[in-house]
Amino acid sequence: MEYLLILITCCTAVFITYYFVDKRNAKVGGKPRLVEKTVEQLLKKMNCPYEKNDRNSDIHMYQFEYQGGHFGIRILTPNKNRSTIRLDFPNFFDTKMNDLHLVRQLCNQMCQDSDGVKFIYSYNEEDNLLHVHISYDVCLVSTIPDLQAHFERSLGQCFAGRQNFNLEFEKLKKMDTEDVERSNWYSD
Repeated sequence: MEYLLILITCCTAVFITYYFVDKRNAKVGGKPRLVEKTVEQLLKKMNCPYEKNDRNSDIHMYQFEYQGGHFGIRILTPNKNRSTIRLDFPNFFDTKMNDLHLVRQLCNQMCQDSDGVKFIYSYNEEDNLLHVHISYDVCLVSTIPDLQAHFERSLGQCFAGRQNFNLEFEKLKKMDTEDVERSNWYSD
């Protein structure tokens, strides 16, 4: 009986603590609001006009242009202890569906070789095109000495990823063409 009373008391204490801590985060806006404010300040400092889209209460999306590239930022709010944004560089590369094996191979290889930059491909049935995108999680905390330089380096990582992808794709495409030509030559 004593153990049951202790268990109920502990559970009640945990519930009350969690409830009030969660309410306190909601009152001050929690970290997602702080991250939103940080993102908006960074984009303003960098002279990047942005468009904010709130699809639902859990996802906040910013779209902006930076040095000729179209980017998106997603702030995911379910985890209030997170100060990370997802930086998206969509549709930086397009190719025909018959290059799927090359795109798949290259995306996998570049994801393995990168330091957090993710290469993702999608397929558009209407155009019969593959689109390649970059996704990069960026930590934005106030303890980083020069947050703007940190964010600009992250954008630079996306540009470097695009350049590397384009170069490697051309190499693979040339190798693939030479392999096809060689196999046709040997089969004659």
